[in-house]
Amino acid sequence: MQQRSSSTRIKSFLLHSVATASLLWSFNWVEKNGDLAIRNSYGSHFQHLTILSLAITLLTMLVSLLADITDWKVFHNIKPVLLYIVCPLESIVTVLYWSIVMYDRSLLIPKTRPIQLPLDFDLSVHLMPTVFCLLDYLFFSPPFSLSFKVSTLLYLAVAFSYMWWVEKCYEVNKFYAYPILAILEPVQKGILYGTACVLSLLSYIVLKTVHPYALPPHNAR
Repeated sequence: MQQRSSSTRIKSFLLHSVATASLLWSFNWVEKNGDLAIRNSYGSHFQHLTILSLAITLLTMLVSLLADITDWKVFHNIKPVLLYIVCPLESIVTVLYWSIVMYDRSLLIPKTRPIQLPLDFDLSVHLMPTVFCLLDYLFFSPPFSLSFKVSTLLYLAVAFSYMWWVEKCYEVNKFYAYPILAILEPVQKGILYGTACVLSLLSYIVLKTVHPYALPPHNAR
């Protein structure tokens, strides 16, 4: 673990504090305004990939805050492991959500929903977590170091786990949290999950490449 200057620790602490506050506000909004049909069903709001990724991001920011405050090695070691998962995950949530919403919002959010998502909440769960994670990774974390093979297996495991979880919830609830999943055929669902997995892997590769500390030294360019 590299020693960080007090200035860097303060900036890191501020980022993680703001991120944690924003994420807690988002969860509070879901608790107060979330769809009752989803909340009372099996899996509750955690049927949504957005909420699952939000929970992992919150855990990441809390661990990062503890690392900032205590400077203990254990928290600095746990944080990169969480970022391996959450950076690509939040990136695909942002890309897929806004891409689908711009095409047809009702594919993700039923038109019959009692309360449509206000812009501040929409941004707080579908954009800002990605911003927080990218800022944390690029400026306050070491570069990714997993091999292509290991990272591929990791994101395949995440994709299959979520696919299993969604189908398990459907088996109990008899409906999907995302309307688009009720429209797609099994093969089309596989393509959707496969696309998400590929996007995760591409996100990992790009982030690993562009990390400032992963770039070659100036005199070696």
